[in-house]
Amino acid sequence: MAHKSHVSLTSLSLIEAGLRNPSLETVYRIAEGLAVSVYYLIPGIHDDADLLRSLDMTAWAMSAQSQLEALADLESIIGHLDDIANH
Repeated sequence: MAHKSHVSLTSLSLIEAGLRNPSLETVYRIAEGLAVSVYYLIPGIHDDADLLRSLDMTAWAMSAQSQLEALADLESIIGHLDDIANH
């Protein structure tokens, strides 16, 4: 699960033991690794519409950031391949 979540095994163990509070980003990573909704991992939020909206916006922003990083990596690889092909 640590590998799928991109969270270190140590951090995950501390979170599971209740010795560390995860950041919201870490909660999203764990939810993604478990293939569950982040709402499943955060008890008591289902009745707070404002909080749910905020979490949705955060999830969207994190997803967009991940996609931008992946695109930048891809552009870098293509640029490197272009350099190789032109030399």
